[in-house]
Amino acid sequence: GTHRGEIWSVALGDAGRDPVLGDGAGGFQYSYLLHRTDGQQTVHDAHSVELETLSELGVPGLLMWLAFLVGAGVGIQRARRLGPSAAVLAAIAVTAGSYWLVHTSIDWFWPYPAVTAPVIALLGAACAPTLRTATLVKPGRWRVGLGVGAVVLALSAIPPFFSKSYVNQAFGEWRTDFPRAMSDLDQAHSLWPMSVDPLMAKGAIARAAGNRAVAIGAFSQVTRQRPREWAAHYYLALLYRKSSPQRARQELAAALADDPREPILLALRKQL
Repeated sequence: GTHRGEIWSVALGDAGRDPVLGDGAGGFQYSYLLHRTDGQQTVHDAHSVELETLSELGVPGLLMWLAFLVGAGVGIQRARRLGPSAAVLAAIAVTAGSYWLVHTSIDWFWPYPAVTAPVIALLGAACAPTLRTATLVKPGRWRVGLGVGAVVLALSAIPPFFSKSYVNQAFGEWRTDFPRAMSDLDQAHSLWPMSVDPLMAKGAIARAAGNRAVAIGAFSQVTRQRPREWAAHYYLALLYRKSSPQRARQELAAALADDPREPILLALRKQL
């Protein structure tokens, strides 16, 4: 009843089609839409961290994932011999890490930083006592590297955060101030140009407001930036349905090419 059999089958199929490169990071959600057998089920993750890594990053990605697990295990094994405190910390880290590994092997909760980050921190902390006996690492060097990495990580999270804030703000204000909403969405996209969420929001709001030209422009930009985003093609088909039926059929065909079992696409095909 969870559809995991089909989900895992699609992930394994992706690995078989391209075992070296896979689908690319984030590609599973698009591959699933293309290869699923149930048109009512939509997922973004493979419900297994190992299978999703194999699907999206291929065998090299899975090997790096296994290297992480082996490295953590070896580090903890060495550290626990350094005394009772290190042994207790190792036991705590192994317990948390084992549960996390089992759960993420059958579910998709690992993308949540609040769930995964503490486990990674525990594993690192359990390995840390060996640094006191290491002779190849000069004192202070690793602290500088860790500090720089933490700063870079923190700074990289700022643009997506504010981008999402602008998108949420636009949804709350477009009925009373449409130009302001459009400006906020443009700002959101400039902050996080890799994401198509601001463009999809711009198209949806413009369509709801009756601004056909802006909606077509936004959805067209999505299809150029991310051709496999079937929803953008679908909305373009709706917008062209009366003025240009031929163009509408072309957009619908593009949507069906990436999601052939989507019920709303099949319904629109009958209408056209």
